[in-house]
Amino acid sequence: MAEKKKRRKKKKIGKWIVLGVIAVIVIGSIVLNSMSGGTAPEIVTSATVSSGQIVATIGTSGVVKSETSRTYYADTTLKISAVNVQEGDMVSAGDLLIEFDEDDIMLAIAQTTMSFDVDNSSYLARVQNNQEHRATYNQAVADVANYEALIETQEQYIDGLKDGIEAERQERQEAILYESENLNITNLSYQREISKLQGQMDAGNANDIRDQINYYEREIMSNNMRLQQLQTESTLLQNFEAADNKDELLEIAQKDLQDMQTELSRAQAERDAAENAILNNNEVASLNTGNELLNLQTTDKLQRLETALNGITADFDGVVTSVSVTEGARVGEGTILITVESSEEVVVRFGASKYDLEDLAVGQSAVVTITGNEYEGELTHIDHMATTNASGSSMVMAEVTILNPDDRVYLGVDGKVKITTATEENALLVPVEAVNTDRTGDFCYVVEDGIARMRYVTTGISSSTEIQILEGLQEGEEVITMVSGTLADGVPVVAMNSDMMGMED
Repeated sequence: MAEKKKRRKKKKIGKWIVLGVIAVIVIGSIVLNSMSGGTAPEIVTSATVSSGQIVATIGTSGVVKSETSRTYYADTTLKISAVNVQEGDMVSAGDLLIEFDEDDIMLAIAQTTMSFDVDNSSYLARVQNNQEHRATYNQAVADVANYEALIETQEQYIDGLKDGIEAERQERQEAILYESENLNITNLSYQREISKLQGQMDAGNANDIRDQINYYEREIMSNNMRLQQLQTESTLLQNFEAADNKDELLEIAQKDLQDMQTELSRAQAERDAAENAILNNNEVASLNTGNELLNLQTTDKLQRLETALNGITADFDGVVTSVSVTEGARVGEGTILITVESSEEVVVRFGASKYDLEDLAVGQSAVVTITGNEYEGELTHIDHMATTNASGSSMVMAEVTILNPDDRVYLGVDGKVKITTATEENALLVPVEAVNTDRTGDFCYVVEDGIARMRYVTTGISSSTEIQILEGLQEGEEVITMVSGTLADGVPVVAMNSDMMGMED
């Protein structure tokens, strides 16, 4: 204990000795100058040029904001059964924020499904009708071609009868035989189709199958009638020479021609009606696209309704900054429900002047102080356009991201920011008061043998207390830190060195 008191006493005595020596030197200099008639030296404060680390910083303040925000909307028209949070609440990822009425959702699902079934059935009916019209059209086209060929042959036959040419009679017999064979073959193919369709019939397609069977049965009946006509005609042709029935044969032929022309007109009318009823390619594409869109919209709506059964949950940890709905309200699709801002991705947004921009760069480290608590930060964004603040100055907004936020970070409050813009090790340093500026540049007054000498210097980075000297000074030199209006190059000085004055008590 005694040793410590002795050491402090020695230090105190040492300080007084230094001050005494300085006082003696000052007084002695003044007296000598007075006696010799010289100019009294100026008393100045000074500091020793030293080396060490210097850290350049920019200090400012801004507003704490969330970097990530999520606004939740209603995906469809539903009734809200519960709102579990209010503005300002802290929430965690997965927390249930809003619940929808389950009965309301199930009713909407049922209505959506039924509406789709109705629209889809209508689509399928139109597709089936179009296919039937196309089949009818194809058959009618074939019938028209067939009747046109028959009519041409019949007209030639009638002309032969009228001219009484035997060759026509033979040719007609061959035509009758050929047509009869074709009709019999056709009837056999129709019978096979009927047998096949009967084997495919069940409760689900009975009506469609019956319609097709009826069609084939009508065709067979028509063909049989035609076969009877051909048989009668053939018999008359065989007896043509034995009986004088040319007029009767001609009358039958003309009657057959009229029947053929009637069937041709019917087939043409059926063809034209079916052609008009067939959808063109654009109409078919539009019909199919409309149904695909219906499928997509229905699937999307059902998915959104099923998702609504789980309510609205938070995607991340954060703060509820807005609640726009109340319990029991019915909201429409697209209605804003709630806004959550992240408490994990937080920034301090501040305005930087054009002078600050010279030193700021993305990636610089920072210290952020919020409500007395310090956090690590990093400059992560600088806008590329200026805005005008309340005082009319142009500022460029920038953001420092807080790297280690916790629940003591409050959105919307002011935060202090200290950004490290540069760091130099083993730098030559002088106090900021030692550097002066004139039209030529920066300069310092150096004490050389009791005389103030003006010396121009090149400066580097600076802190709030020190400036880096790149050229013009050497470590250990003494620079004047308080410059009066009378101080100039060559003026005698008595320097009060702050390094000595700063000795411990």
